[in-house]
Amino acid sequence: MLAHWGDQRVLGDLAVQRVEDLVLKSNSASVTGQSYDQMLYAQDRWTEYWIGGTVSVISPPPGQGANPPLHENVHLHQYPTPGVRLDQWDYDSLKKIALRWGTYYRLDRMGQLHSQGASDSDQGIAPADALESQAIGDHRGLVFIDTVDGQPPLVDNMGTLVLDTDYFEGLLVVQGHMVFRPRAAGKSVPVLSPSPPETQSLGTRVPVQLSGIHVNGLLYAAGAIKIERSARLYGAMMAGQSVTSIGTGTVIEVWYNADLAQGLFRGLPVVYRAPGTWLAKY
Repeated sequence: MLAHWGDQRVLGDLAVQRVEDLVLKSNSASVTGQSYDQMLYAQDRWTEYWIGGTVSVISPPPGQGANPPLHENVHLHQYPTPGVRLDQWDYDSLKKIALRWGTYYRLDRMGQLHSQGASDSDQGIAPADALESQAIGDHRGLVFIDTVDGQPPLVDNMGTLVLDTDYFEGLLVVQGHMVFRPRAAGKSVPVLSPSPPETQSLGTRVPVQLSGIHVNGLLYAAGAIKIERSARLYGAMMAGQSVTSIGTGTVIEVWYNADLAQGLFRGLPVVYRAPGTWLAKY
């Protein structure tokens, strides 16, 4: 996984092929949609690594050990103290929101999706048919994919969703495992970079055209995420377990959407406090 424009947070240990795969944080880094493999060396203005344990290098060059010196933006031994701060995506709350405002499916053992209230004889829907966004702006909102038995995720009730769409736009919350296998080149998406560190002004954000984007929004899996074909994502990605790929050349490259840090998740109802009260309004 390669991160642009935001943090990469790992509760446990992080393994990388080379130490050069860790992005150098630099205020002089260009703000473009350029992939790291197109740069002389990977650098970004916003990327920080918060690692609960250690970083190990799988293929260190001759003369370099598996634990070489790291950049200043790589922070080790963060867990349990002071801790790695992660957003909490509560199962019960998200399920209620999806049933009221979003889209709800249950995932079966064969990887098919079943809508709310489907009968036992329902054959299910292929994930690509249910989740494909046809064009930029075809936002699916919150899509909540439940466990096989409709109960909170445990070791024995999590199915595996194969996401093989060309382009998905929305908030995809999977209470199970995920295999990410985009089948085509993705879409070109106009976005805004984060603001410079010293300001939050909208006018300081740089317009960027990101090409080859396969997911515009959020990918969340309560279990593990496996990358079977290289992919590009604008938004954020979270996994309750591991993120792995099938080979050294297969990666997912993520450009963080800075709006998410402000709680602006498109597809979720906006919650605010009614003026003069402590009453929450939707």
